[in-house]
Amino acid sequence: MASGPYKLVEWVRADRVVLTRNENWTMGDVPFENVIFRVIPESSTRTAELLAGQVDIAVNIPPDQMETVNATDQATVVSVAGTRRMFAGFNFSGAFDGTPAGDAIKNVEVRRALNMAVDVPTICKQLLGTDCVRANGPANLGDPTIEPYPYDPDQAEAMLDAAGYPRGGDGVRFSVQMQGPQGRYLQDGQVQQAIAQYLGDIGVETTNDLMDMTVFSPMAREHRAGPMFFIGQGGATWSAIYDMSLFPSRDAPVNTGNWYNEEWQKRWDSLSGVRDTAEERKIVDEMLKIFHDDAPWIFLYFQPDFYGISNRIDWTPRRDEAIEVWTASLN
Repeated sequence: MASGPYKLVEWVRADRVVLTRNENWTMGDVPFENVIFRVIPESSTRTAELLAGQVDIAVNIPPDQMETVNATDQATVVSVAGTRRMFAGFNFSGAFDGTPAGDAIKNVEVRRALNMAVDVPTICKQLLGTDCVRANGPANLGDPTIEPYPYDPDQAEAMLDAAGYPRGGDGVRFSVQMQGPQGRYLQDGQVQQAIAQYLGDIGVETTNDLMDMTVFSPMAREHRAGPMFFIGQGGATWSAIYDMSLFPSRDAPVNTGNWYNEEWQKRWDSLSGVRDTAEERKIVDEMLKIFHDDAPWIFLYFQPDFYGISNRIDWTPRRDEAIEVWTASLN
């Protein structure tokens, strides 16, 4: 099954995908006879397998393991500015209506306050091992005039007070569960724990529910994760419209928060009739501002990608996480 340089031999769910060279491929050399994609959720195991020579490309090498990899003659870590949007989303599906957290996240001032409670640059520096600029919206090609939410916990507390969520006698305003995967994204468990700590500091008691991606993914697609959830979604370097194509259908699986905004939707619907690029960009920027101000996510960062690459191969990673093995070669 395939029309490209490789064809499928075997797929074992949550374990491996095995490909073999397509003998009917005539559009260039195929460098390897067989290619195996392995699912290795634990980052330490991925690194160990890389250094043992059992894998040639390992994704999401944690910052605290980079020096170890680079100090060997077995592999090297290469970094790429990625396009994957990382965020903590809010579930608006109604699944959590009537719960304190489910009702609280319906209030846009609460959502904005929670954005201001999280110190994203510090998360990047301390947990991801790199500097990053906080995302100001869902698009790689966003509007640079939109200011990201600042880290201002005092203002966040004042906004929650004004929204009707004062601290109780125990210091808690309300409690919320945040669900998300562990072992799927770079330092994902640690990032989720850091978010919970920041929210706890302003009186929003946050419990982490970490799980395997095979469990979390269907929950997110079916709008059952929440009331908050941590996830990353792939993005594009060529179109903000593409990056916002998650949202036109409220019930679409990729619209994991079941988000809908009437003003945003009107502008999306109008794009099909626009042929002038300047007018299109104006509408897109208005949509980005609406999304930012409505704050359906706690905006985090575009994930930097750290690949461990065996020194026995020559391969350059892409920004969009696509691993095109036919572009690699043996050294």
